[in-house]
Amino acid sequence: MDFHLTEEQQSLRDRVKDLALTHIAPYAASWDEQEIFPAETIATLGVSWA
Repeated sequence: MDFHLTEEQQSLRDRVKDLALTHIAPYAASWDEQEIFPAETIATLGVSWA
């Protein structure tokens, strides 16, 4: 069984990691203390709550 990621999967993984490091990690502790997760960040992630 091959557990290696395709180039496309590796690219997606890298983009998600960069997004998390840029838009979530620097603020995570503060958001946790305030018990919030800003709607702007959800929009940045491309999540739809419909």
